[in-house]
Amino acid sequence: MFASQNQVWRVVSLVIVVSIVIVAAVAIRANLEFQSDRERISAKCDALVLRLKNTPSDEAALRELTRILNSNWSFARVRAAVSLGQVGSTAMPSFSELERAAVSSDEFLKREAIIAIGKVSANSEAGVRILEKKLQEDWVTATFAAEGLGEIGAPARRSIPALKARADIADDPTVVRAANLAIERIQSTVPRSNIPTD
Repeated sequence: MFASQNQVWRVVSLVIVVSIVIVAAVAIRANLEFQSDRERISAKCDALVLRLKNTPSDEAALRELTRILNSNWSFARVRAAVSLGQVGSTAMPSFSELERAAVSSDEFLKREAIIAIGKVSANSEAGVRILEKKLQEDWVTATFAAEGLGEIGAPARRSIPALKARADIADDPTVVRAANLAIERIQSTVPRSNIPTD
């Protein structure tokens, strides 16, 4: 009886060790695939950005970036938002998708989408409204919204009072710096007579 209990424990121990080794091997393999997937999606987004910079009318490249932005994988979505920002106004047809991403519960996606909105709507009023609303959120979101308004330039001049107000109530110096920098960038693109003072 004692020998058979001892054998049972050996078998159970062996099963546990083998299970741990299998789980560890699967985890290591998954991690390697995850890294290679990140590299693959980054390379794909970089190639799409290059295509759009060389041929701004490349609708297929823009559709593919938008598809990636709407995918289920957080890393890919964030990378697509950054890429859309890199192509600037060429990505304007994807603006509504960026607006949706800017209200995502994925904080990384939300922040990159906010900056991309500013870059995509540079020299147009398209992103001013949503970025002004984002100034009222937490300090990190407000910081990115201020950066986005600075990217827009002159069309964001109506946001100067909102940026000043956010800087005045900010508890974090990062928001104050971002808001002040955005004001400077906007003012540098607007004739002095057209700058709101309130």
